[in-house]
Amino acid sequence: MSVITNILSQLAHMVWDIYWGLALGFILSSLIRAFVSTESISARLGKDSVTSLGLSTLFGAISSSCSYAAASMARALLIKGSTWSNAVAFMVASTNLVFEIFIVIVTLLGWAFFGGEVIGGIFFIIISAIIIRRFFPAKIKDEATAYIATSEGAKSNDPHAHHHMESSCCHHDMKMGVKDEHADKPGLFTKLKEASGHYYMDVTMVGKDILIGLVVSAILMVLVPKGFWKGLFLSGSSSLPHFVVLSWNAIVGIFIAIIAFVCSVGNIVMAAVLWHGGISFGGVIAFILSDLVTIPMLMVFRKYYGNKTMWYLSVILVVSIFFTSLFLDYSFAALHWIPKAHTGGMRMAAAPISWNYQTWLNLFFIPISLIYFYWGRKSMK
Repeated sequence: MSVITNILSQLAHMVWDIYWGLALGFILSSLIRAFVSTESISARLGKDSVTSLGLSTLFGAISSSCSYAAASMARALLIKGSTWSNAVAFMVASTNLVFEIFIVIVTLLGWAFFGGEVIGGIFFIIISAIIIRRFFPAKIKDEATAYIATSEGAKSNDPHAHHHMESSCCHHDMKMGVKDEHADKPGLFTKLKEASGHYYMDVTMVGKDILIGLVVSAILMVLVPKGFWKGLFLSGSSSLPHFVVLSWNAIVGIFIAIIAFVCSVGNIVMAAVLWHGGISFGGVIAFILSDLVTIPMLMVFRKYYGNKTMWYLSVILVVSIFFTSLFLDYSFAALHWIPKAHTGGMRMAAAPISWNYQTWLNLFFIPISLIYFYWGRKSMK
């Protein structure tokens, strides 16, 4: 009973620590998507250039979403003529360069990791674009295009599949600026109502992943001894070259993410556990960025593009994440930006909840977010 009590207590503390940040992040994200039109995205992303890559990143950050929705949107961009580099950039930015993740990172890990996420996310996008352009075979791209065309043709000929596609892609359509019944009345109230719909869909889609991440993190923090993490991450190992240790941490971070099945903000909570356990700075960012290569995500890629394309795409993403991790470790170390202590904003269950700015923010955002959520649910009916 004491173990269960400790896990529940740790879970409650983590929820309290991140609630206001999550609510604020999702609310801001929904407002941006409702008030900033992205109807012309696909027309601007049909060629590989620095400008197009930058626009892909910007549009992705605006279209904040979970990994699965981001993958669906990236596929839609490809169908509409986007290049692979721009589609991947959109997908990375949509899951890693967004408000809610930034706020939770600062809350649980600190400002250094905020810098690591921003710089690492941009570096990830650039290096993946370079690798895609040089090493992604045109033959594989053509096979993926043919696979998409075949699957779309099959759906269009199946009324049941078409109905399912329409219902499952309603969120996607909202994000991509598809006109709805309110398109002719773009008043403030209508836009706010649309934003609440975005908020409701985001929370319902991502909420399960966040909850899983919180529960798994609470269990690991209580049950796994720190010695295990230190051994796994080779912490304090002076017999191995520093490059080997950093490379191993990047690989372990990616591997844990792949088998953890957790995406989006739930990853940040787990990343805080790994940082407390002794993983390298770059290893933390590698773990966070790897929500695009979890096993469920790989199955999504296979469904969208076929088996061969899935493997090529996953290897490109993993290699890009690995180099991003090493780049952050060495560059941030040279600038003395890596925190010396493996601590962060996350408190252990023994720490009391006190009357501070966080308490007041939670007392404000809990009722606001609940009202906004139920308004969004009503607006989706």
